[in-house]
Amino acid sequence: MEYLDIVYSNNGIIYTATVINQNKGIGIEFKNTSGHANTLIFENPNHVFPKLIKYRKTSKNQLTVTITDRKQKEYSYINEQDT
Repeated sequence: MEYLDIVYSNNGIIYTATVINQNKGIGIEFKNTSGHANTLIFENPNHVFPKLIKYRKTSKNQLTVTITDRKQKEYSYINEQDT
């Protein structure tokens, strides 16, 4: 199980992922480094995996989420909603 938070603070927009039974329950923070039109990118270059999380609205009803280490590992998930 994983909990995700996105909050706006004085440090900008911070995405925090907390995985139960990992990292002593402490969330890993990813800072928003880019955001335009239909894309938001969050990065934590010090984290092993992922280092980058990208949310991209690819159509009216579709969202693609990509996680990567910026080297060899990259996974994408496409969520499509009917309206």
